[in-house]
Amino acid sequence: MSAASQKDPLNSSSNSRANESDFTLTIWVDADSLPKDIRPMLIRRAKTKRNYDGISILVRFVASRNLPEIPRDYLILVEPGDGAADFYIEAHAEQNDIAITRDIPLAERLLAHSVHTMNDRGDIFTFENIGERRSLRDALAYMRDSGIAPPSPKGNLRKPSYMKRFADALEKLIVQAVRQKAAPKK
Repeated sequence: MSAASQKDPLNSSSNSRANESDFTLTIWVDADSLPKDIRPMLIRRAKTKRNYDGISILVRFVASRNLPEIPRDYLILVEPGDGAADFYIEAHAEQNDIAITRDIPLAERLLAHSVHTMNDRGDIFTFENIGERRSLRDALAYMRDSGIAPPSPKGNLRKPSYMKRFADALEKLIVQAVRQKAAPKK
């Protein structure tokens, strides 16, 4: 077995998606920017084996640094580098998979490949709203860089109602993705 396939659980024969892609839906988590309070909920989902209409749901956290609270079975470590986790997700996500990311440009690229996307606040990105999200993101970045706006707030401001909003949005995306994946191919 090559060194690359030892590091990448998706390349091993027991986890090959080539044979299972019609029966598997993967939730790709951009774990480098994922808030710590969301991680336990997604880890529980990863450990709980669920099937929706015969389709298994997998959760894969992709990060360029070790995140000790995430079990190794669910964590894919990529080489450190700008956007390395994003590129991995983009290269491995399949049509009707789900991605959880704060990265608007990544969400935009994934939508173009028919990957359902959302952020950790429970906002679901669509073709209809991603352009507006990108414009707002770019405008705020410009204002921060110019000193007009304060830096982005740091820390955990999430209330239980926000956690519920995230969980509800994720469940909605899973149901939508499963329906599309299970639909007869034309």
